[in-house]
Amino acid sequence: MLVHTDENLVKTRRRIGQIASFAGMGVLFGGLLYSCQAQPAFQEGANPSIEAALISWVALIAGFILVSVGRNNSSRWGGQFPAHEVLTNSLKGLDNRHRLYNYAPQLPTDHLLLTPYGLIAFVSRPNFGAITNQGDRWGRQGGIKKVLMYFAEGSIGNPTRDAVSMGKELKQWLVDQFGDQVANSIPLQTAIVFTHPRASLIVNDPVVPVLGGKDIRAFARGGDGKSRKARLPTDLRRKLVDLLQAYESVDGKSA
Repeated sequence: MLVHTDENLVKTRRRIGQIASFAGMGVLFGGLLYSCQAQPAFQEGANPSIEAALISWVALIAGFILVSVGRNNSSRWGGQFPAHEVLTNSLKGLDNRHRLYNYAPQLPTDHLLLTPYGLIAFVSRPNFGAITNQGDRWGRQGGIKKVLMYFAEGSIGNPTRDAVSMGKELKQWLVDQFGDQVANSIPLQTAIVFTHPRASLIVNDPVVPVLGGKDIRAFARGGDGKSRKARLPTDLRRKLVDLLQAYESVDGKSA
């Protein structure tokens, strides 16, 4: 399999995550320190000024925003299980008819896989724990634990909605490149991937396929790893290869 990843983008976003996290913690600590220093004066009967209260609140809000930005960037682009590495490792060993594009500029998806049977676009989530999906509805199990995980890694959001929207954008992109007739003849799938190995997925009648890391390879090969799909006609595959070559990184590698 050929893999093309925008490594410069990954490094930049990881760096942003680190800087924002440290800056957020620094702002929160500074605001706390300021409040502690101002508190004795208030206890002695002095009236807290509007300026002092404003500084404390601004520090609190700014700190949480920075920490949130840092957490989101770190979980998506860094951490132990970044999506591009999980996808690459999970698909490792497929032949070079398979091409994986991670974070290619101007593509309407972060992760696009060209297979002998068509295109697969992946929406990734780094969340772990017990995650439930019923149709297009998402939730978490665990009581107070899920609250703690929310602060640790952020919300799951609605991956189904994101995948459906991404599929429409990708279809429109194909129409813009090839026209309606050719674009409609290209098989296109979307899938939701949870990249953390401790994600426990409880899925019932999903609108969009939901995968753990161990399921990705079989899905790419036909759903169960055994079923056979109709292959792309040679001329249509050539069109896709020629189009996607413009998004290939100079340091593309085999996996």
